[in-house]
Amino acid sequence: MTEVATTKKEQRLLIKPTKGLQASEDILGHPSSHRLNEADYQKVKEMSTAGVYSQEILSMLHQSNPDSLAISKTIYNIRNKIQHDNLQGCTLIHALFDKLTEGNFEFYYQYN
Repeated sequence: MTEVATTKKEQRLLIKPTKGLQASEDILGHPSSHRLNEADYQKVKEMSTAGVYSQEILSMLHQSNPDSLAISKTIYNIRNKIQHDNLQGCTLIHALFDKLTEGNFEFYYQYN
């Protein structure tokens, strides 16, 4: 039940939770149900490294395993985890400078 209380100074929204809510028996909405097994995780990692788009990876997962509950957010999270692991705690710009230095490129930079 939602009530709106109005005063001269402010308007507040008071939300009163209803008692007796039942716990959901369907886990489809819970993020833990979207996790991938190790084999699917490795497939996503390989395809991401190869430059395959996230939606194509998701389609491949659903074709190979129709029971998979993975969503696009699952793929994006895995790709972010892979990038984080590859950077090993460095920022993106620091990693770029490291790659340029390793490749003996000549570059100039300026910062404030």
